[in-house]
Amino acid sequence: MVALDEFMLEQRLRRLPRQGRLAFALLLNERMIPALYKFANEADFDSSIYRRCLNGAWSCLDRGRASFDDDCVKECLEHAPETEDYNHLLTSAALNSALSIAAMMEYMADDDVSHVVESAGLARDTAASYAQEMEAVAPRSLSFDEVMMHTLVLRELQQQADDLEFVEALPVDIPQAAIALVKERAVTMPALLPPGLA
Repeated sequence: MVALDEFMLEQRLRRLPRQGRLAFALLLNERMIPALYKFANEADFDSSIYRRCLNGAWSCLDRGRASFDDDCVKECLEHAPETEDYNHLLTSAALNSALSIAAMMEYMADDDVSHVVESAGLARDTAASYAQEMEAVAPRSLSFDEVMMHTLVLRELQQQADDLEFVEALPVDIPQAAIALVKERAVTMPALLPPGLA
């Protein structure tokens, strides 16, 4: 199993064309957003801004350029669910999804690869929080090393590595046929949800 550390991920992302980085970020965010949707449905939270931003990012990928609604980043951050305000199993996952979408939108604004790396880290952190919830029995919690070696975290890191390999294999200019493959992959990938909810 190949796990990506942040340095390796950043180096490989830097070698991708701009649209390839966006495709990778979209794959991450499409896997994360089902947790936000489930949270929103059960906690009476309006998640529509996040879908609007994702749809805008897909449109940018389709058009081959990364123009977008400048207010998306601000709205994503201001509207993100606060963990202190909700007592729901998926609050942290919903927050991570919201922050990840905001990071992707920041990438689209400034082309800074660190935003895509941030999104990947938020996906990993979501899997880590599921592992901690699943395995920790009060008063004991898992150590950092135990969490990072947990099946859920390793599975997420492997998914990221697979997604990166998939995007690296796309043609540099990402023609419409390849964009269709990215969209198909986004729809068929398993959602990043805790076991039992996936």
